[in-house]
Amino acid sequence: MHLLKLSKNLNATGLVEVLVALGILAIAMVSVVSVTTRGLRQVKKDEIEDQAIGLQLQALELAKSPATLTFPTNLLPGDIKDYYLVYGDGTVQNGPAQLLQSPTSVELSTDNCDTDSVYYLGNINSSEGNVFCNQIVVSVKSQQGKNFYEIKSIVVFKSTNGFEKRELLAFRRD
Repeated sequence: MHLLKLSKNLNATGLVEVLVALGILAIAMVSVVSVTTRGLRQVKKDEIEDQAIGLQLQALELAKSPATLTFPTNLLPGDIKDYYLVYGDGTVQNGPAQLLQSPTSVELSTDNCDTDSVYYLGNINSSEGNVFCNQIVVSVKSQQGKNFYEIKSIVVFKSTNGFEKRELLAFRRD
């Protein structure tokens, strides 16, 4: 009789141990899936930001090159000119890049980057709904009697966190 009672206690202990182990395993699996999902979201955000910065650098390099962008000769210190980037037929996918003078001089912000903006570059990955806008602002500066150009490239893009803005400065002397 004593052996039968001992046997029942051993079986019940095994079942409790299995249930505790399954609970721990479930918690671990949920944690792994959560971390993986968060990591994938961050990778996607970084990919969009890399594309935006690549466009920003391309526009900045175009503006720095006298062969690509000729500034008017009558610019004086304090004058500001505003440009936008287009590709061939106006889409990011086709044609050589060029800078055109903007009809407006409103600084690009997270509030005015949309499909109606002159700075709109289109959806680079149209299936994902990413929006990219780029503006080049050229300011004439003077130092020791010589003029030079401060070139600011502003990019606004839509990422997983909403619209974000980045700025880069470069200089050019003609």
